[in-house]
Amino acid sequence: MSKKQKTASITTGKEPQLKRAGHKSVPNKQQYRNLWLLGGVVLFTALVLFPLLQADFVNWDDDIYILENPLIANIGANFTTYFTQAMASNYHPLTMVSLAIDYALVGQQPFLFHLVNLLFHLVNTALVFFFIKRISKGNTEVALLVALLFGIHPMHVESVAWISERKDVLFTCFFLLSMLAYLRYTESNALKWWLAAFAFFVISVLSKPAAVTLPVILLLLDWYLGRSINLKSLLEKLPFFILALVIGYVTVEIQRHTAIGSFESYSIAQRFMFASYGMIMYIVKMFVPWHLSVLHPYPSTTNGLPFFYLIAPALALALLAAVAWSVKRTRLVVFGFLFYLINVALVLQFLSVGMAIMSERYTYVPYIGLFYVVAMGCYYFIGQNQQMATATRTAIAGYVLLLAVVTFNRTAVWQNSELLWTDVIEKYPDKAPVAHNNRGTYYRTEKRYPEALADYNKAIALSVDYQLPYLNRGNVYFNTNQNELALADYNKSIELKDDDAKAYCNRSAVYFQLNQLEKGLADATRALELQPIYPDAWMNRSVIFASLNRHEEAVADFTSYLKHKPDTPKMLNWRGISYRALKKPQEALADFNSAIKLDPNVGEYYANRSYANNDLGNRSDALSDAQKAKSMGFKIDDAYLQGLSN
Repeated sequence: MSKKQKTASITTGKEPQLKRAGHKSVPNKQQYRNLWLLGGVVLFTALVLFPLLQADFVNWDDDIYILENPLIANIGANFTTYFTQAMASNYHPLTMVSLAIDYALVGQQPFLFHLVNLLFHLVNTALVFFFIKRISKGNTEVALLVALLFGIHPMHVESVAWISERKDVLFTCFFLLSMLAYLRYTESNALKWWLAAFAFFVISVLSKPAAVTLPVILLLLDWYLGRSINLKSLLEKLPFFILALVIGYVTVEIQRHTAIGSFESYSIAQRFMFASYGMIMYIVKMFVPWHLSVLHPYPSTTNGLPFFYLIAPALALALLAAVAWSVKRTRLVVFGFLFYLINVALVLQFLSVGMAIMSERYTYVPYIGLFYVVAMGCYYFIGQNQQMATATRTAIAGYVLLLAVVTFNRTAVWQNSELLWTDVIEKYPDKAPVAHNNRGTYYRTEKRYPEALADYNKAIALSVDYQLPYLNRGNVYFNTNQNELALADYNKSIELKDDDAKAYCNRSAVYFQLNQLEKGLADATRALELQPIYPDAWMNRSVIFASLNRHEEAVADFTSYLKHKPDTPKMLNWRGISYRALKKPQEALADFNSAIKLDPNVGEYYANRSYANNDLGNRSDALSDAQKAKSMGFKIDDAYLQGLSN
């Protein structure tokens, strides 16, 4: 066979019939050996990432998705809402269902959330093995190496460590399953495998819109495996393309006013530089995963872009030319590179989405194509001679060990928000106001108020038009009873972003403290107009209604709050007070009973139950509760006690 014939045989992906028949006769011992090796890869990946199971939530969308999300707490009541409402400027209903299931099981305990992320990643590592083995004509060594690189690469830590990035590991699982089912369809032409491929695609794209690239990837697989691309092959992918376009349109509409920046922010030339920079740097960081960070901010354009951005388009064109040239010798490089480029193209920041020039999680699927090229290259060198094989295997072992150490060390950064944002600040000093803002928020939750104020002040100094530090600094002032300063910051926050429900909600609380009840009522109402399901705004407005003796409206807001957070004794107690004011002692008594059941250590609850029992003529119970409240330090009028005793 000529060299040209050998190349064609390797790169078309068509296995000779003799080899197909031979594949069925592989001894079980070999199959078991392969599974044991794959198990070793999965176990090694688990050990490298194991410290993530001890990590906490971080204030990088985990608050939006889980900790402060009223929709997460009741999966039964909110199930349809996950499919009809965007979350954090994205549409991923099945990811929300997944997180809601975890929440139903453990509430706000992070362990299970991290465990599920890790388990999905381990499943994905195994699926990568089966996918690569299939497209490489059963090459187990190549498949194992690709799976290992996928499992332990430092650039993939973010997708696994970040609870809010559940969407990454979830969509990838079904993305890979869809490709595997499609490959079975191309071999058997059986409708059941086409249906399976489409069903997995539906699940994948409803887990994260990034899956919209799958139809193009299926065409790429057709080309790589030597399958004819004709009308039939296009029509069988038409449903995939239609669904991808629908989800793509929905996502753009959601992000158009929230996540996608103004096109006028950067010139066309600068955008080409950003896209080229991302395309090159993702590849560079695959080989040399250095300077890792949860946030890689945009470069300053004040004095012109740094030199590497200027030459990035030329480097990108040179790379594309080299890849195009390689097709004369092999389809492998083109396939691997296009697999990477197609999956990364939508996040190369030609359109500015978010605040980062690049994000490590975006490599989770794209790197599979590049790992495949690298693994096939290693396999080629191993096959040359014994000396080359030894050198190559030694280099692979050393490199894998290095990656494992870097990844293991990287898991430490994700243990809490302070470590995460301190790492960003160290990597990008004076360039990441969001890191100071988020670290300040962590300090505030820990009641480390001086450190929180220092970080918020720094964030404002770095970006005077950045709204969140004003809002969060106002929260510190509110927590420390500096209401006038809090009001000034909330005013500035609303001036910069007049559709922020949280700013209005928080300002309503300040107005309440300042006894400006009508202003507080207006702000709480505005917050609910902007965010119809907002328990904190219901709480603020209900208390203001009660203070204005508008108890019917107060009860309605208390009830709305309790619908989403039923186990809140303080709110049950307050609603009970409003029921008493409305001359509804039976309803009041029920609320006070519930409050005491949830928290039996608050004297006020017993006092209020005493009053409700007295309203109902239950003098004995009223006396018992009044004495209990007094014994717990709550002030009870002696005349009231005397009246109950007579």
